[in-house]
Amino acid sequence: MNAPDSNRKAELRARILAVRGALHPHQRVRIDRQICSHLLRLLEQRDSLDVAGFMPFRGEPDLVPALQVL
Repeated sequence: MNAPDSNRKAELRARILAVRGALHPHQRVRIDRQICSHLLRLLEQRDSLDVAGFMPFRGEPDLVPALQVL
């Protein structure tokens, strides 16, 4: 990834995290559940279930419930 792409990615990430940070905690939980449901539906359509995950921090979506299902 070149510097301009890296900068755009960092800017987009910062904007998304700022929007998430402005949400009420209940809204973030609801959205995280929707993201997990969508992720699991996508994975049902795939032949391979090799998935890398992360522990959320600083406002990132909590995907742990989806990872626990896998």
